[in-house]
Amino acid sequence: MKCMFFKWLVLSKGGIDDVGHEPADSSNNAVSVAMVHWNAEQRVFTVEQIFRNNDSVVTVQRLFRRKFNVEHQDAIPDRNTILRWVEAFRTTGSVMKRKPPGLLRSVRTPENADTVRRAVLASPRHSTRRQALALGMSRCSIYHILHDELKCIKILSFLCN
Repeated sequence: MKCMFFKWLVLSKGGIDDVGHEPADSSNNAVSVAMVHWNAEQRVFTVEQIFRNNDSVVTVQRLFRRKFNVEHQDAIPDRNTILRWVEAFRTTGSVMKRKPPGLLRSVRTPENADTVRRAVLASPRHSTRRQALALGMSRCSIYHILHDELKCIKILSFLCN
């Protein structure tokens, strides 16, 4: 099970003095919180059990612990997570995360990188803004193609390489 750990500092009332310094024992107030990434098998099992057990979240959580051998102190999906998976299944037919809406980002293709390279070689003094207007791409796309694809920090240094 993959986890991402975050550490937050919980300060009691008046925990920071007038000067803005934290108390010396502030590490005692730190809390670690893990965000667990649930896999497809765990999500499918949970949604199936919700339908089998008349929408009883507590029963499903107990079955989840038994099925995946999760100790009592370890994380299991909470009520809101389970209900979100069920709602996603009812609306989309899938328990996995939906991809963000919008167009696929297809600007950084080898053809576009070659087009940008040729445009920069043809007119090296043009700014990325002017290149973007001429090529019909966004400035960010031109920037990312220049820096990530063509390994160019400055246009003039690109010409020297």
